[in-house]
Amino acid sequence: MSVLVELEGLDKARELPEPIRLLLAIGLYQVSPYSWDKIAELLGFNPIALKEKLRALGVRLYRLDEEEVKEELEASRNL
Repeated sequence: MSVLVELEGLDKARELPEPIRLLLAIGLYQVSPYSWDKIAELLGFNPIALKEKLRALGVRLYRLDEEEVKEELEASRNL
């Protein structure tokens, strides 16, 4: 499910501490149709640096398709 985000409120997000902006970036990617590059632009990150930081945190840099979501859910239930 994608949600359109009002971009005018994100101008102040650039002033937030980096860990908060990273969490905001992850959340935006999950609920919006925006790419990582667009999110990086909105939050004041260098796109390459943002992706490297997210990789270091173990964040997936692509959206899961429906089958992958089912597999992830099943795997988490089996833990």
